[in-house]
Amino acid sequence: MKILSFDRKEGRLKVRIESEDDLWHLSNILDSASRVKMRDQRKLKKEFGERTEVSKVNVTLAISVEKVEFHEYLNTLRVGGKITMSSKEEIPLGSYHTFAIKPGDMTTIFKKFSKLDMKRIDESKVHQPKLLIVLMDRDNALFAQIKPFGISYPVEIYSNIPPKRDVKAYDTAFKKYFADVASALVNFKTDALIIAGPGNAKENFADYLRSKNPKLKFKVENASSSTRASIKDLVGRAADKLIRQTSLAKDTSMVDELFQKIAKGNLATYGAEGVKKAVKYGAVEKLLISADLVRKKKRDGTYLDLEKLLKAAEKGRAFIHIVGTGHEPGDKLEGLGGIAAILRFKIE
Repeated sequence: MKILSFDRKEGRLKVRIESEDDLWHLSNILDSASRVKMRDQRKLKKEFGERTEVSKVNVTLAISVEKVEFHEYLNTLRVGGKITMSSKEEIPLGSYHTFAIKPGDMTTIFKKFSKLDMKRIDESKVHQPKLLIVLMDRDNALFAQIKPFGISYPVEIYSNIPPKRDVKAYDTAFKKYFADVASALVNFKTDALIIAGPGNAKENFADYLRSKNPKLKFKVENASSSTRASIKDLVGRAADKLIRQTSLAKDTSMVDELFQKIAKGNLATYGAEGVKKAVKYGAVEKLLISADLVRKKKRDGTYLDLEKLLKAAEKGRAFIHIVGTGHEPGDKLEGLGGIAAILRFKIE
């Protein structure tokens, strides 16, 4: 996200959206206390006696935010609410409008920026490596994209390979399977590509890729299966620097550490009350909070209580980490109430 101007004291942030990741970051910053201003198109009705003409006009609008919807597969963030400012008098204040924000758009956000908002803004400035994993065996190939907001599975290709007794049909089907997977890869822009899976299919496909595109860089890894269950294991044991930089790898590492401490029964606590107590005693070393919990608190009007807790934790030198959703580490933290802490010392 390109920061064009920012005045925290005035509560004004102007940005240019550059990627799908930026849309996700913005969706986590906006809440019902926000206003959004940008250039857009709106239908305008003009009546000429019994005849009505409808035209689209370019207009600058500001709305008070009531609804925020991130549409990953449409690469769009829809932000709706009542109009508070219009550059055209014909458009009445108080009427509803929805911005469909996409990469390339410029928008200005007005709000009181919280600690977590500042963390989101800082994170949006850091390039998140685009990682694509192809989990495959002789039956299917599952494409997994690692993103700041979780894991998406945009493509799954089935081989339909016949029994090996018909050698010619078997070889033909395998070549088609590999060609289909290679063709699908062309649609993805990625910083790192991993081909993984059990058995020999991944190695044979790697040889096929090298023969077709010698310049393509990728790594081959073992995996227990070609299913979603293998993703966490791959990310957790990755040695590749790019993989370790992904938000999923960081979430996995933090949540794994938390559960190790819980298993030992001492230097961890979870749930709102347990974390509040640990913050009060200055015992929190790392505070983990679910992105879903933050959104829920903003929706139900109890976010200020959470903000006070985070400020107190920071004052006690705690490191705060927001755990994403849509993957196993996020689900595990949600199962603990969405908030947990790794402690410096044991408390009663």
